[in-house]
This record gives sequence, structure tokens and C-alpha cells, in this order.
Amino acid sequence: MLRSYALGVALLSKCPCRPAVQPLPELMATSCRISEGFVRLNCLEVKIISVYGVPRCLPEATSKNNLLLAWAYQRATVSCVPTIVAGDFNTCPTELPAWQAFQDLGWVELGAFAAQVHDIHLPCTCKGATRFDTFLLPPSMFQFFSSADVLAEDHLFDSHAPMRLHLHMPGSKPARWIWPLPRTFNGLLLEPSSLAPVYNSVAAPLALAFQDSTPEASPGDKLRLWSVAVEESVSKALHLEYHAAGGRQTLRGLPKAYSGRCKPVHRVKAQPPSLPRQGRNGDPKPFDEDTSVLGRQRLRQLRRLVTFAQGLDKYHKGKYKGPLGPDGWPVSLDKEWAAIVGASGYGRHFPRWVLQWPCFPVFPLLRPDAEFVADLTSFIRYDTEALQKQQVATKCKTFKFKLHVDAHEFGGARSFVRVKPAGKPPFTCVKVTSSQPAQVRTRHNHHLWQLQVPDVSKFELHCPVSYAQVAGQITSTIDNCVMVLFPADDDCVLPSNGLLCRCKHESSWSAVVGSLMDFWAPIWNRDNSEEAADISCWPRYQQLVHLLRSPCPEIEVDLTDVGAWVHVARKLSSSKATGPCGWHNQDLKLLPASALGDLSKVLNSYVSTGFPHDIMMARVAVLSKVASPEGADQALVEESLLSGSDLSGFCLDLRKAFNFLPRVRRSFQINGSLGPPVPSTTGAPEGDPVSVLAMIAVCWLYVALLEGLVAPKAYVDNLSWTADAPDNHAPAMLVLNDFVQALSLHIDWGKTYQWATTPVSKRWWQEIGVAFLPSPEALHLVSQVKELGSFYQFRRRGSAQLFGERLQDAHQRLQALSTDPQALPTRAKIVQGGIWPFLFFGTEALLPSATAMQQLHGAAARAIVGPHHTLSAFAALGLLPNVQDPEVYLLCHHLSQLKRAFRVSPDAAFLVWDRLLGEQLSSRATCGPAGALQALLRRNGWSFDDTGTFKGPLHCQFSLFSFSMRQIRDVIELAWADNIQDQVLHRNGMTAAPVPHVHLTAQVLRGFKPWEQQYVARHFCGGFMSGAEKQTWSRMDTEHCPLCGEVDTKGHRIFSCVALESKREPYRACLAQVQANHAHWVHMPYVAWPFEASVLQLLLAKFRLPEPAPAPLCSRITIFTDASAINTQCPTSRVTTWAVVVGSCPKAPTDLLPSDLQGDCLLSNFSVVAQGCTPGPQTVPRAELAALAWTSRWLSGATDICATVYSDCQPAINLWNKWVNHGWLAISGAANSDLLRDLPRPRNFLTVKIKAHRSAQELQQLSLWDQWLAAGNNAADVAAKAARANLSAALLDMAATTARKCEEERVLLKSFCRALLDMGVFEAKQRQSTGASQATAESCDWQTFLSRARSWQMPQPRLLPFPETWEEDWSNWPFGVEYGTKLIGWLQQLSWPVPPAVPAHSWQITYLELSRSRARDWTQGLFYLVQRFAKLFWYGVEGRFSCLVMEMLGYSLEERLQGCGGTFTAPTCVLVADQCLRRIEYLHSCGMLHRDIKPENFVFRGSTGWAEEAAVITRYYDGKHANMRTNLSLTGTARYASINAHKGIEQSRRDDLEIDEHPDEHLAIDVRFEPHQLPYLGQTVAGTEENYPEDDLARASSVDEYARKSHTKMMQVYMNWLTAWDMDMAQDPIPWVLKEEKYRKIREKKAFRIYLATTRSLGFDERPDYRGLRKLFADLRTEIGPEEVYGL
Repeated sequence: MLRSYALGVALLSKCPCRPAVQPLPELMATSCRISEGFVRLNCLEVKIISVYGVPRCLPEATSKNNLLLAWAYQRATVSCVPTIVAGDFNTCPTELPAWQAFQDLGWVELGAFAAQVHDIHLPCTCKGATRFDTFLLPPSMFQFFSSADVLAEDHLFDSHAPMRLHLHMPGSKPARWIWPLPRTFNGLLLEPSSLAPVYNSVAAPLALAFQDSTPEASPGDKLRLWSVAVEESVSKALHLEYHAAGGRQTLRGLPKAYSGRCKPVHRVKAQPPSLPRQGRNGDPKPFDEDTSVLGRQRLRQLRRLVTFAQGLDKYHKGKYKGPLGPDGWPVSLDKEWAAIVGASGYGRHFPRWVLQWPCFPVFPLLRPDAEFVADLTSFIRYDTEALQKQQVATKCKTFKFKLHVDAHEFGGARSFVRVKPAGKPPFTCVKVTSSQPAQVRTRHNHHLWQLQVPDVSKFELHCPVSYAQVAGQITSTIDNCVMVLFPADDDCVLPSNGLLCRCKHESSWSAVVGSLMDFWAPIWNRDNSEEAADISCWPRYQQLVHLLRSPCPEIEVDLTDVGAWVHVARKLSSSKATGPCGWHNQDLKLLPASALGDLSKVLNSYVSTGFPHDIMMARVAVLSKVASPEGADQALVEESLLSGSDLSGFCLDLRKAFNFLPRVRRSFQINGSLGPPVPSTTGAPEGDPVSVLAMIAVCWLYVALLEGLVAPKAYVDNLSWTADAPDNHAPAMLVLNDFVQALSLHIDWGKTYQWATTPVSKRWWQEIGVAFLPSPEALHLVSQVKELGSFYQFRRRGSAQLFGERLQDAHQRLQALSTDPQALPTRAKIVQGGIWPFLFFGTEALLPSATAMQQLHGAAARAIVGPHHTLSAFAALGLLPNVQDPEVYLLCHHLSQLKRAFRVSPDAAFLVWDRLLGEQLSSRATCGPAGALQALLRRNGWSFDDTGTFKGPLHCQFSLFSFSMRQIRDVIELAWADNIQDQVLHRNGMTAAPVPHVHLTAQVLRGFKPWEQQYVARHFCGGFMSGAEKQTWSRMDTEHCPLCGEVDTKGHRIFSCVALESKREPYRACLAQVQANHAHWVHMPYVAWPFEASVLQLLLAKFRLPEPAPAPLCSRITIFTDASAINTQCPTSRVTTWAVVVGSCPKAPTDLLPSDLQGDCLLSNFSVVAQGCTPGPQTVPRAELAALAWTSRWLSGATDICATVYSDCQPAINLWNKWVNHGWLAISGAANSDLLRDLPRPRNFLTVKIKAHRSAQELQQLSLWDQWLAAGNNAADVAAKAARANLSAALLDMAATTARKCEEERVLLKSFCRALLDMGVFEAKQRQSTGASQATAESCDWQTFLSRARSWQMPQPRLLPFPETWEEDWSNWPFGVEYGTKLIGWLQQLSWPVPPAVPAHSWQITYLELSRSRARDWTQGLFYLVQRFAKLFWYGVEGRFSCLVMEMLGYSLEERLQGCGGTFTAPTCVLVADQCLRRIEYLHSCGMLHRDIKPENFVFRGSTGWAEEAAVITRYYDGKHANMRTNLSLTGTARYASINAHKGIEQSRRDDLEIDEHPDEHLAIDVRFEPHQLPYLGQTVAGTEENYPEDDLARASSVDEYARKSHTKMMQVYMNWLTAWDMDMAQDPIPWVLKEEKYRKIREKKAFRIYLATTRSLGFDERPDYRGLRKLFADLRTEIGPEEVYGL
């Protein structure tokens, strides 16, 4: 055991090593579990981080090891130095959350890397069971890997076998090959708009050169000239800003590193980042682990200055011994000073850099004095130290900054990436095979042969080989011969000539690049030069094109359209990498329109000639590819399966399709280093625009050839078709064969499959269709498949296997999200926008089970809020902003896909809709989108009709065809609140909780800061546990408040804790209101959904637009529309009205006079023609659109009328204009579009935007006509407000009541949350300070420790699980057999907390206390035998009897009672109660219920009570608590059964206690020992047993109903007595048997009163407080008085 507490790590090296410049932080260093150092391996310096993890047997080992791994990651990424992390992690490092950070950077664990890449399977390192001793390797070390092994026989420390890593280090530092590309000049210009005039002046003389008529001297001259013009323009613009910006611009021109675009690019060597070399004796050492070039340059300059100062000092002291010049000055000092003056790293000139500082007025270019050198050295030392430390500190602090920027500017994009599984790994290792003909030269013996080969360089020393399929090993190489050693146990005869084969995994950069070039070069150079340039070399393709029935439509694209270039440039992504041309997207976005216009002319000239070859280059990172062919339409498949019609299909995937398209030169990039370019005649990078255009042409040809035979579909390189008759596949297969041969394409038959919905089509594929395939193995007739992320199934009953894999992946992502450092809002967005879309994409044909959704609830809630025991997942995902419950998301996803199908594929959508409206489909037979959506709606309580109206809980409804998807989501979220209420009613204090208002609650939470949301969300979701609750989960937690000592409940913290009074005072009124009217807010605060809101929604949904008035007769009309709303800030109670006003201008606009706009004269110009309440959703834009729709229908009855409609709502005008210009399909998915459905599109109808609510000053500045228009808009506004008068008073009152309730609760909840925050923060600080002071006092006050030692108390024990039989082997035990036997006996009888908990408070048990307890037990003979159940020897069946052999004990409790004259004394009853409670507690701790507690089942051994008879024992806990059931038959003995058992409710722990300790006779075994009679004793039922009532008793929902339906007098009396008992208990819980005078002492102590109230108030799955209940009787025994004779 003590070995688990060993600490310490070390690094021992035979190679040169040194410690880190900066020591580990104090927290890391004091842990004694992590260290770091640098080791020089040949030419490379490697950082080694050693880790010793916390043993898993210690508390919180996993979390502590995760922290250690996170520390290792932090230290490994401080600099770019190659790092190896190794040690005994005491857990699998790849299973810790911190491993994700390593994995994102490409790190691997040595065991997995050796097995997967090099086929080296390492054994376990610890007792043959685990491999926790391992290495973690970065990608930069892969190329040096040679081998790895485990010294299984050498246990250098304890039982761990050392793991060894063998590296093959090069003689020189490996160089990286890169393209020297210019930097982007984005951000250099202070005003990017200043670039346009400068470019115009620079490019004016070059206008003629950019014309098509001007030829190029060499390909690419125009593009290079244009790039030079742009760079010159940027340089001049910077120069102008430098002189005009007043010092804000520091650049005088474009630096050299930012120029050189479109120049030929060649690979150059770049040295990898490295640490500064270690100085010689006396040289300044590095100040930090800085790998920057600038840091090394500054350190080198400092060392020069120190060396110069030392030489100068020697010269002045006459100790200089080097060569001197003619004037006696040392020659070396002149050279050293010249190097100092010309040093790099200080801008253009080091002296100029020095002179910019005020402390250096002059700089001597020759022979400085000692004082100047000393000052300069001191200054450079300070600068170098500051620079190096700044570089390292910047890298360390960048992580938090990136998190902040990521959350605020990119919506948590990096966190989205972090929760995804690891991407497809790049190629870092290849399998190199070499086979050469070999001839035997010399045979030394049977096992050692010398073979001659053509190229001996392919075989390395000690590498494994095979000759004639016999394995061997190279022992030496001489000239062109190799010596091979074969196994001694292999006696086969080898031929004189054969093949010598060598297979090896190579990780070096050259081997990987060379292997890739060998593989891809034949593919990329498939075509010869003629085929790449002349279409006549493709005769079969030309024949296919001529067979087409219709020509390919031509696409006219004007490449010189400057506006199009500007539009595309502004849409370019800024995150893309710089191309080989040197241009970055950010550069192109800054260019003015004139520059883009010149670029369009240049590129247009390349249409006929092609791009220059030096531009057509690409970097290639080779990844593994996943098959994802496109296939069938599941809606058609579902219709075929349900109707029985025939449907079948064929899906194929083209192999390397993009690589057989237009040519480009490529260079492989491995580990950041580029290989030599590979020329090609075919192949463009996948995703390149040229290759995409070519694939579009290929897809078009494929579809055009197969149309008429089958129904073809093409998605890039995935081609498929469906057919309603199997015979149609034959001609389609023939056409497909001609198609692929004509274009020299290849089909990947391993990814190709076939499917069918009927046996006829299946037989056709198996018997006939297989003949059209290249081989029978190419037939893959599937019943389900996943394509492009979507699931398809081709049988009536599908399988959940494919979705189960994605579900498991989603759980892994949620687990990764739970460790993400982002705040709660960002994590919620990641679940909503990253995990849910990934999980449910393409699941339209599936119905996830309710169990799977329940698991998702919990995992998502814990990932967002945190791992809190009492958290309600339904509340977390329903009340928090930015996230939806998975059930809600899935329903919205299905509906959105159906709406989209109506727009893009109406035929398939109507198939789904008709099937949805048809017969009800079984959930188990879901085979398509209709069945899945129907079952999902039914599961969530939604109904629908053929009009597209869906109705759900809380009177929520929406229209599929008229509501936008956003509106539908809002409605479904509101309806889901009803389910949230159902799921939280069972929780403590939530019995009377109302339905939550999810939108308003989320709005309140959204108003807090992210860290505040994290805290408040725990309250919203019920995730906070009081001390009393924690004590029910763990006995190591105290139920008392650590601040004030009172019982710690949630209400105590909020309302009454004295320590928090100062923070509670500002919120006294708020808390009082919450305590009085919102009691459930203590457990789960949220805004309640007003009942009036549901009724209001029903009423508003009934409104319709009024019938149009008679059409006007005039030819020109001016109309004003406006809308008005009440309760605008509360969408739940908002009511909107609209109005249409016709204006009649008395004169022409030019003839208007001021008198025409005065008083009654102006009012007479406007008349109201229509007004009303908005139907459906109540928004102002919808009300404005309703006015426009009514106006259009009104004017449609008139002919030749020209109308001008003025509206002040731009969204309504935009939707109206889009509908007028593009038709219904263009707006069918938009919000409020239902108002325009089936509306005649108007003629001569002009909508104009007018500004609303102008001020008096604005009106005075307007023309008379504009003033008249403003008056018309105001008249429409007045009319819209007046329309409210037409609404019913009940509706308005209902809206006002809803608004008032919502606003009151919103304000109250916001204030309550603020109070929780203030008190919570203060409480955390108080707890922290209290804990620190207690720790200090306990560690420093020796007297306190001694006083505590004198009064040690063992905590209330539970049984320590320990085997009753133990394999004793005392051969190596130094204390002898007797001691060991006693130790085992003591351990078997020991009481101890289970499971062992972390010591947390001052009453924790120490090892000293344990020893003291053991010594006391052995000396006094006191053993805590808490189990005391009869032993079971055998059970089985003998004949027709079931037998049970148990230990024979003494008299039962009932027999002792009768032996004592039917009476026990009060002390005896109390003692019996204590022992019975202990037996029951142990039984419950084993997860079992007795269910038949009675005196007959308690027996004695000596004077100790034992529990017997387990006939009706059952398990209530098996991983989780059993669920509560009702309407059950009675189990146990009716006389002693609990009230809940008689009511037919499933029994739990509370019922065993109620039976055992209830202080009344009809439910007790203790107090029954007093002399009295029960009211129903003696009442018997003939023909029935006592244990059970009559079998035909009807099950009832209440006790009264049960009694009413009973047929026996006994049960009638019994039930009446139970009802009276409940009424008596409500008035006086003291039972009547205790009201006699002789029990005065018991009654006065009220122990039974408290016990009864406690047991009767327990919840079904609530854990009783056994210790507290026993303490009641222990205190009662003490207070009753002198002990009497127990009489047992």
C-alpha cells in the first residue's frame, strides 16, 4: 500500500543533457510527478518530459493524471523543439481527456504507433496486464523511429518491465523543403481605399500591355507584370501614408518579404526551429526556451559584445596575447567590432537601431571605449532577455486569447473542431518492398549463406529478409554480396537461385515521398502528350457524344465582367492558404475594381492558351478516403416497400475520378516539407475549380446517356440509377461500360452495390445481373446502406446498427465537449450546431428509440452544464439558450426536410405527405421518412390534418405550408415545455411546479455573462446539491452548513444562512416574494407559462383577413398601410392590428399650398377602407404584409388602375417585391409567405418605403408633397391603433394579463438570479477562506491535535465488503500465521464506509485512528458485526419441493415476546429497534429489500438479534434504482405491511422502515410488544390466507375506492381504520397506543413522532438516514432513565 504513495521522477542520460533554462512552475515542481530536460541526440536536441502518474488505487487518480498530462502538453508546446513525453502514467494516456490536445497535433502513443504502422506488437509492461509505461511521440520524431521493445525479463523497478525506443538519428539536422512565398499585405495599409488612385496612376501606362492583342514573350508575362504593378502600388501607398499619417504608419514602402508574386517558385531548404546553442565558458546563456530566429540573433550579438568587452579589458590591462596591428591595436578586436556593427536582427543597420534610444547619442564605428561597450552590453543583455521571455510568454498566453477570439468572433469554431473525432491521418509511414534475384555464392553451414544480389544498398544490416519464402536476417554486406542467417530450427532445402525479398516500414521523409511518387506518377501520367492535347485521340468518346439526343446547353460567361470579379473577390474565404502564385485571398479582397478589371483581361487571354506551367502547381497531402456513393431516394423506396411495387437500383463509385482530369504539377508535402514536383498529363487536385467543372461535364454526359432507360442520378464521382423493372438494368449496364471505357475511367467495384425492394428484383440481380459485372464478387446486394452521411434501408423492418455507430460517435463528441474550456453558451452552440446536425443528418428514414434519446439527454446536459448528480437533463436542454432537446431537434429536422422536399422535389414530397396522412404505421416497421415522421409526431403528442395544420401540447399549432421553419421551431419548443413539466414533477419540491416558459427563461439567462450563465444554469436545471442532499449520496459529506452549522438545505442557503445575510439584504423583497409565491424556484427557477397565453393563441389563430370592399373606380390611387402592436416587448402576449387608408390629394403635388395641410382640410383627404387584427403569428412585419395582401386583393377587382402603396416596413416590402418579381416558389419558405399564397399578383402596383414617425423639425424641412405623404402615413398609423377598439374586451384583457405575468416573473427571475450569483460567489469565497483557516489551524496547533486524539469518534459504519473465505498464503509473511489469521478475522468483521471516500472534514478517520480502533476491538473483544444474517448452506429442488438449508439460530422475537408474557419494557423496545435498523440498513446496502419485516423473521443468537427468512427479498438497485409501479398485489404479511403496500404501490426502502419502526401496532413489530389489541385483529376471511386479501379484489386508484370495492368485513374495517389513521396523523402524529401515562417519557421525547414523520415523508427512491434514525433511539435510551432488565 505504501508503494502507492511513492513520488519522484528523474531523467538519466548517457548523451549530453541539461536542465531547462526556466524551471517548472512551482505547482508542477512540488507535485514531484513531472520533470523535463534536454538531451542532445547526435545533431538534434530533444526535450524529454518524464511523468509518473498517480496510482489508480488512490482517490481522484484519473483527474490528477489528466492534469499531469495537460501539464506535459503545456510544457511540450512552449517551443518548437522536438519533445518526447514518457513515463509510467498509471493509466492509459490515450483515454484521458487531455490526450485530445496531443492528438490534434498528430502525437501518437508508442505502442499503438508501433503496432499499426510498423507491425511491432509490444507486450505489456506491468505484470503482463497493462502498458501504462509508454512514450508519446510527436510527428517530427516519426522519421527517426527505428524499433521498439519491452524488456520483459528485466524488472528494473518493482514489477514494471522497461520499454525501449530505438531512434535512428541523422548526422545533420533534417532540412525542410518549402516554397518561399510572399506574405500577405493585408493590414499594412491604414486606409485600404487609398490604394485605388495609386493603382490607377501606376497601371495607366500598362493598359495596352493587358489587352488580348498584345502577345506575351513568355507564358505568364502579363500575370507577372500585373502582380508587379499591384505591389508597386501598395509600396507607393505605404510611402504616402508614412509622410501623411503623422507617425501612425511605420513602413516607408512594401518590405521585400511581401513581394514576389507570380514569379517562378522553386523549392528551397529551410532550417527547422531550434534552440540557441549552448555557449562556451563565460558566454551568456539563453534566458528562455526561445526557438525564434530573432531570439538567436540577439543572443549571438550579446555573446559578441561580451567577448569584445573581455578582449578589450585584457588589452587595457596588458594581458592580451593575440596578434596586434601596426598601431598596436588587437586585430581580432577590429574584426569582432566589425561583426557587431554588421549584425543582423536589428533592422537595416545595428548602429541606427542603437541610436534611436535616447541613452546613446553617438555610436563609434571604430574602436569604442570600455565605458561605451559596458553600457551597450548591459542594454543588449536587457533587450535579449526581454525579447526571449516575451516570445515564450506570448506563446503561453496565446491559447487563452485564441479561446476568447474563437468564442466571440468565430462562434467557437475551434471547439467545433475539437469535438470531432480525429481526422484521417496523413501518410507518415510506408511499406517499402524490395525483391532482387539472388544467387548462392557460399554456403558456410546449414544456416549461414552468402548470396549475391544486383543492388546491395537495398539491404541494411540486421534487416529481416526472406529467401525462397524462408525468413532470415542480414548479418553482413560485402561488395555485392549479403550474408543471410536462417533459423536454426528450419531444416528446409533452399534452391541455389531465387528471390531475396525485404519488407520494411519506412518513416523517413525521403522514403515516404518517394513511395508516393512511385504510386501516383503512373496515374497522373496516364495520357500521352497527344491524348492530352487532341480530341481526335478519343474516338469512342466522340461516338458517345454523337449518340446524345440533345446537345449540351451552352453557358455564356463574360470573364471580363468587372462587377462579377468584384463580387467574387469580396466573397473569398480569408482562411484559405496562399497558392503557388503567391496571392492570398486577403490580398485579392483588398484590390480596387480597376485592378480586378485588369486581372480579368489577363485571365481572359489564357482561355485559349492555358495557364502558365509555373502557376499550375499544387501541394498534396495524401489522406485515406472514405467511400460515400450516392444512391436511391428513400421516399420512393418507402412507397415501394409499403405498396409492394417493384423498385431496384445500382450505385457505383469512380476510382480516382478527379485524378483523370485536367493536368497540374504536384509536390507532396510530408511533415511540412515539400517533395520534388511530379509532372502529369492528367489529374487536378480534388476540389480544384477546374476539376469540379470537368466532373460536372462527366456527370452531365452520364445522365444524358442513361435517360430513357433508367432514372439516373449523379453526384460528383458517385453515380447511380433506379429502375421500376429489373430488365431495364441490362441495357443500362451496357451503356455504363461504354461510358467508362470511352473516358478511360475506372469503377471501384468494392464500393459499388445493388439494391432491390422485391424478391423478383433480388433474384434478377443474383441470377442475371451478375453476368454484367466483372466478377461474382462485385455483386453486393444490400438491404441497408449509408451514403454521404444519409441512411437508406430497402426492407420493411430496418436495423439500427448503422445509426448506433453514429450514436456512439456522438457520445464520444459530447464526452470531449465536457472537457472543453469554452463557456456554457459556446458549448450549447456546439451541441446545437455541431453534434445534433452530425447525429441526425440523413436520418429521415430512421426513428431513434426513446432509450437512445434518453441517453442523449443526459450526455448532452452533462457536457453543457457539468457532471452534476441531481441535474435534470430535460430542464437543461429545454430552458437554456442556444440549444434544443434532441427530440425537439429531430422533429424540427424531419419537418424542415419535408418542407424542403416540397420546394426541390415536389413528387417525392407528396408521396411522403400522402403516406403521412394515410393509415397509422407501426413504429417498429419504419422504413422511410413518412413512417419515421408519423411515429415521431405521435410520440410527442402532435396531431395533424390534410390542410397542413399541426396541433400539439399547450394548444400550440402551426401550418407546415405557411409557417417558416423558424416559426415552426419556436412553436415546437413552446409545446415541449409541457413535457419538461412532466419530467420534473417527481423531483423534490416540484410537485406543484407550473409549465415553464422556455423562451422567456432562456431570454433571462442570455442576459448574464458567460461565467454567470454557467453558475445560474445549475440552478435552472436543478444541479445544485445542498449538504443534506450530498449526505444522502455520500456518508463522507456532512449535512450541516459549513458557514453557520445549521442543516444545509437549498432553502437554508437562499433564505436563512446567517453567514450570507449581508449579500441577502439587497434582495430581501425579491426573496420574500419567491418564498411566498414561487416555492419551486428554490429547486428549479424558471418563468411559468401563463394559462391565458394558450387561450390567446387559440383565439388569434381564428382570425382571417376581411373580405375586400368594392373595387375603386378611379384610374390612379394613393394608399397608405400601417400596423400597430400592443405588448411589443412580450411576443407571448403581443397583438397586432393593421389598417389601409386611401389618400385623396386635393391638388397636384406641385400646386399644394400650406393651407391644404391645415386642420380639417387635411383630415378630409384620408379615409379608412380596411382594418383588422393580424391572423396567425403576431409580428409587425406580418401585420404590414397583411395590409398589403388585403390591398392587392381589393385592387384585383378593378381594371386599368395604377396604385402607389406607401408602407414604413422594409421587411414586408422586400418580401412583397420578391413575390411580385419571382413568384410564389421564390418565397415559399419565408416567414409570413402564407398571406400571399393563392393571391393574384397585382398589375401596376408600386410599393414605396416611407419613413415613419417624423419629428416636427423634420417635417418643417420637407416639401409640401412629402408633408402630405407623412400625414397619410400618420393617418394609417392612427387607423391601425384604432383597430384595437374592434377587438373583444376579453381578448385584450387576456393579452394584458399574459403580458403582466410574463413581465413580473421575468423581472423577478432576473433579480432572483442576481441574488443567487451574489450569494454564491460570496459563499464560495467564505468556504475557501474557512477551509484554509481550518487547514492552517489543524496543521499548526499541536494541542488541538492532541485534544482531538483524546476524543476520537468512529463515524457511523457500514460493512466493508470482504470475502468470508480467503486464500491464505503466509509463506512470506514476517509476522506469522497467527497474526495473519487474526488480521483477516478482524477485517471480515470491520465496519467501514463503503466505498472508501476522500477525507473531507475534520472528523475524517486517520490511520492512527484505525490502529486505535483495531487495538480497542481486540483488547475489549468488541466486534462490529453488522451483517448478522442467517447463513445459507444449500438450496435446490428435491422431488416436488423447493428446499432451503439455513443456519439454525435461537428463538424468534415473537417467541421471546410470548415468553415474556406478551409484553416488552420500553427500554427493550428501543434496543430491539436499534438492532433491527442495523440489519435492515445492511440489507439495503446490498441493493436488496426484505418486504416481510415481522417479529417471526427476527431470531436470537445469545443476546443478539439476527435476521432470518428471505423468502420475498427482492433487488431494488442494480446499477440504478428500480422504477415505481402501481396496481400491484400485496407482498408480505398484511398485518405488518406498509400503507403504500396496501395501496398497491411498489415497495422500496421506506416501506421496510415503516414496517419495522412504525409506532402503531397494525404496522409495527416493536411497540406491538406492549399490551393492547389492534382494531381489526380477530377479523378473518374464510378461505383466504392472512398474507393476501381476496384475489378478486378490484384494483383501485385510492384507499377509499379500494375499501369501497372490498367484499369482506375485515378489509372494510381495515381500510376505514387506515383512512382514520391518515386523518389522525394530520392532527397529531403521536399514535394512540403511546398516549397512556406509562409511556409518558417516550412520548415527551417525541422520538417516534420524528421517526414516523421522517419515514412517511421519504420519496420512493430516496435514501433513508439510517444513522439519524438510530440516533433517535440511542438518545431515547439515555434519556429514559436507569436501564431496566431487558427481559430477553
